[in-house]
Amino acid sequence: MEKGITASEGGTNTAPMMTSKDTAADEKVTTPDLQTMNDDKLARNECIKRIIAEDIKEGKLDHSYLIIADKRLSCLGVADYLVNEGVFAASEVRVCTGSNYNRKGRVYVRQFKKCEEGVRVLIMTPEFAIRGVSYPCHPSIIWYKTHPVYDTPASLLNAYLSAVSRLGPMNIEGHFHALLRPGDRDDERLCAAIVPFYDQKEMGQDNPVTDFMREMANASNTKVTAADVSKDGQSEGVMCRIFGAPRY
Repeated sequence: MEKGITASEGGTNTAPMMTSKDTAADEKVTTPDLQTMNDDKLARNECIKRIIAEDIKEGKLDHSYLIIADKRLSCLGVADYLVNEGVFAASEVRVCTGSNYNRKGRVYVRQFKKCEEGVRVLIMTPEFAIRGVSYPCHPSIIWYKTHPVYDTPASLLNAYLSAVSRLGPMNIEGHFHALLRPGDRDDERLCAAIVPFYDQKEMGQDNPVTDFMREMANASNTKVTAADVSKDGQSEGVMCRIFGAPRY
């Protein structure tokens, strides 16, 4: 069976670990501004690691995960951080990035059996999530998003739906986060923004993701149009997360 990329290919299973003394879960750190994250890859990586530290503190990293990070460097940094912090062993982590494509654009590393022994975390770029990689068993879906690679929050959700559609029916247990301003997360506003867009264009009324997002939107008492979704996505940094448990 094909495995994740190795250190010689730019992978992380044996890569040197990044220091994390500045990213402790109980440390209060100001989030870098959006322009800094765009210009400085290290700053963007530190922001992602800080978000993960919060998830660790809240007890959310407790089973298997598909983690979608925005850039190849972010994928590698996330893997290093998880191993360095002792959250997962190096043998439990696999990484897929755009560098795994050959000259014809086909994927070298794409088949991860749902029950591949020992794998609990698969980290990949959005390209892999959309192209249909299969995942370790029963993962939650996590998107660590720190700057606007995609043009709208709706397109972020579309990447999610492409991934979760290959996992079977899901019980959505978690929530969306929006990094609308530096250091400011507004879950309800993002949910209220995306729900009407997908209700109209993409998703059936019985879709569990739609149902979950509609509940969040209703709870927020906020009305946002599809046009507002596009505007927010182009002008703001967005970070989304879906946590769920698929039923096979």
